[in-house]
Amino acid sequence: MIEHPLLPSFTPQPADFREDQRLLSMLARALRDDEMPDDVMAAARMAPELSAVDGELAELVYDSLADEATVMRDGSGQGRSLSFSTPTTNTARSTTLDVDLLPDGRTVIGQVSPDEAADRAIVDTTTGSYELALDEHGRFHFENAHSLIRVRLCQGTDMVLMTTPWLRH
Repeated sequence: MIEHPLLPSFTPQPADFREDQRLLSMLARALRDDEMPDDVMAAARMAPELSAVDGELAELVYDSLADEATVMRDGSGQGRSLSFSTPTTNTARSTTLDVDLLPDGRTVIGQVSPDEAADRAIVDTTTGSYELALDEHGRFHFENAHSLIRVRLCQGTDMVLMTTPWLRH
């Protein structure tokens, strides 16, 4: 029992080391085995790719809410324009996504530049995700947005080029 002159005494609960023992036995088994399990090897092989995760996160380069002219106007009934970009690398040039959140609170219009950089956009909302094919000019139009959305640009079957942060409509 621990005594403190100003606090009521309390007895700590006995520690439960069963989970620790299980983890220690797993660690001992992994260190004993000559071969690593397949899932551990797959995670190790994927580790270099994790350094590219930051490249997928879009950088906000323009927001009409921060524009002086917009701030001076009455904000009621106005939409919002945003522009996102990914950095240029040695192997790829910068990709830009321009997004307009229309005043109706439900419509999102986007355009990718260069237009061949992505073949589809996935719009995530609070109610689900919606995959949209881009037209020949890299544009998409979505009319089921809610208060929060996020846009992911994709190329091919698995490759996510850019992910915007969650945006408030």
